[in-house]
Amino acid sequence: MGTLITTLYPPPSTASQMRNPIDSATHVSIVAATSTIARVVAGILSDYLAPPVPTSDACPAPPPRKFPRCSRMCLLFSFAFLMLLGNLYVSLGYVQEHGENFWIVSSSIGAGYGAVFCLAPTVVSVVWGTENFGTNWGIVTMTPAVGATVFGSIFAWGYDHYANSHGICWGKECYSGSFMIMAVSVACALVGWTIAWRAPGGWKTRGIVV
Repeated sequence: MGTLITTLYPPPSTASQMRNPIDSATHVSIVAATSTIARVVAGILSDYLAPPVPTSDACPAPPPRKFPRCSRMCLLFSFAFLMLLGNLYVSLGYVQEHGENFWIVSSSIGAGYGAVFCLAPTVVSVVWGTENFGTNWGIVTMTPAVGATVFGSIFAWGYDHYANSHGICWGKECYSGSFMIMAVSVACALVGWTIAWRAPGGWKTRGIVV
C-alpha cells in the first residue's frame, strides 16, 4: 500500500511543490480497523442468520428465530464483492491524484479481506467436517502466502516496467494492470464458489447446509 500511494502523485522536483497528501500509516490503520470490524460483524451475522443444520431425533431442532435466514455463502459473496469493487476502483484510476478518495480503497479491501477470512474456516468445517479440519484449513491458509507472492510480484513488475531512469514510477499505468488482475481473481473466486455451492452435485444438492 505504501508503494501504491507513492504512485498517485508526481514526486516533487522542488521544495515548493505540494507533497503527496496521503499518509500511508493512516490508511494501513484503516485497513486494520475495517478488517477487524468486518470480522466481528461477519461472525455475528453468520451465527445469527445462517440456516440451521439438519437435525435428528438425538439432536432436536433449535427454537425458531425472529431473524431471516441467510446462507453464509451469501455473506461470503457480499464481502468478496466489496473487495472486488475496491480493486476495480483502483485499477480504473479513480484515485489517481484524488487522495481524498483513497479511504474507499483501504476500507473496502480491508473489510472484504477480513470478513472472507472470518467466514472461510466455518465454511470449511461445515463442508468437510471437523475430523480433518486442521489439514483442510491448513491448505486454505497457505493460499494467502501464495497470493501475496504472486500478486506482489505482478505489482512489482508493473512498477519497475514503467519506472523512470531514477527507479520512480507514478501514474495509473504503474498499478492499473496488477489491480485489474487482482479484481479478476476475486471474480473467478466468486464464480468458483457459485459452482461449488449451487451446481449439480454441489454442496446444496448434497444437502450440505452452509
